[in-house]
Amino acid sequence: MRQSMTIRLDQEVLNQARFYAESENRTLTNYIETLIKMDINAKQARVRDLSRDTPVKVFIAEPMTRRLITNPRANNTHEEVTSRQEYLDMISGWAK
Repeated sequence: MRQSMTIRLDQEVLNQARFYAESENRTLTNYIETLIKMDINAKQARVRDLSRDTPVKVFIAEPMTRRLITNPRANNTHEEVTSRQEYLDMISGWAK
């Protein structure tokens, strides 16, 4: 059974919705209802994907035997070099 409801939309959103509904030769109501159904279906698909019992495989790299060292670039601050080095240490397994 279909049910009526009232919604408030920003004028610009309403104008754009009317434009797209007309460009697809549909009523505004049908356009809005279709968008809602598409959103619901997408959310249900994500829930189904998350609820699968298959284990998730995660690759964890072994630490590198040699530490990667970043080279300071022109106009780098000490903080930028330190931040870049910390990132390299993290991805290469040398983070403390």
